[in-house]
Amino acid sequence: MNESDKMEKQRDRNGWLKPVGATVAIIAAFAGVWYLRTPAFAPKLDSKVAYYAVTLTNGTSIYGHPESMGHGTLVLTDVHYVVRQTNPQTNEVHNTLVSQRKSVWHNPDKMIINSALILMMEPVDPASNVAKLMAEEKTKDQ
Repeated sequence: MNESDKMEKQRDRNGWLKPVGATVAIIAAFAGVWYLRTPAFAPKLDSKVAYYAVTLTNGTSIYGHPESMGHGTLVLTDVHYVVRQTNPQTNEVHNTLVSQRKSVWHNPDKMIINSALILMMEPVDPASNVAKLMAEEKTKDQ
């Protein structure tokens, strides 16, 4: 067996490396794209927490009961937000907790939020002012 035959035989043995390498590179590229497109914000929700304060990237804060979180969305029910009103005569600021279901014309029963728009989530303490106001509103409805 001469030298050229040996080299050709070696190329035949290594011929499978190119297609396998290309396949691995394609799979790695798809995995990278999938990883980068998956939202990073997907915490586990504590089932013991009734309400969460959610701050959005535009600065809006909302309060609601988390129904589910996953695949890039947060679903909140019983959503509330704070409306600030200033008395023009006294310049006194008054904050009012408003139920989204009652204040919006189409009476939404849930809010679905793109998790890319969520800046922060915090549990609402049942002894907090916000929780007390939401509880008062529920008793008014009954």
